[in-house]
Amino acid sequence: MVAWSHIIGVDIAMVEGGPAQIVMQFGPCPDGCVAYASFPSGGSPGQSITIDRAYDSQSDAMKQAFVTHELGHTLGLRHTDLVPNNESTSGAFRVGYTPDYDPASIMNHAVGAGNSILSPRDSTAARRLYPVTLQNVQVTGYPTALAWDPVPGVVRYDIYYRYFEYTYDQDGTPSTQENILSVGSTTGTTFYHGESYTGNASCDTEYYVIGVFPDGPVTIKGWSGPVAVCP
Repeated sequence: MVAWSHIIGVDIAMVEGGPAQIVMQFGPCPDGCVAYASFPSGGSPGQSITIDRAYDSQSDAMKQAFVTHELGHTLGLRHTDLVPNNESTSGAFRVGYTPDYDPASIMNHAVGAGNSILSPRDSTAARRLYPVTLQNVQVTGYPTALAWDPVPGVVRYDIYYRYFEYTYDQDGTPSTQENILSVGSTTGTTFYHGESYTGNASCDTEYYVIGVFPDGPVTIKGWSGPVAVCP
């Protein structure tokens, strides 16, 4: 159970107790499968996992692998090998920075000795679907200094600047144009930005920071909140 919540950079917490969001129960599994699970709905994880006790003779390690696989379904993950396994692809999409096929994935339709733990790309998929949020993004002074709390595993932070231009057409109708600019990157947790892009008659701006992991630019985002950076 802890495998999904122990991935660095993932905002998943799985603990035992109640009231439970995911209920594990015993019951028959159709077509001879070991277990099956429900998928997320309404912003919540899949509500149940049903395990067939006909497979009680399996080792504890394999039982743990089966449960980890089904928990992946409750998080919204389909079978990694659904295409070569001729499963329906309706509603499915490949998560960015993951391969079309991963023989080591615990989310393949059959779990065995070769894929009984999370593969590196299983972790990538979870990180892209459930990214942590950068905490305590602070902006001070002009030129602007940004700082934020570090996130384990991040190799680079990309900084963006958002500002709004407010204009009026000839009959006085107002319009707002959102602009987002890339202003730099850093491997640390501070950044200095000496420019001001305030738009027309507005100093309302925001910065946001994106953390990049070794396996791809996972969007762990932290907004600074509205700030004024007018000189």
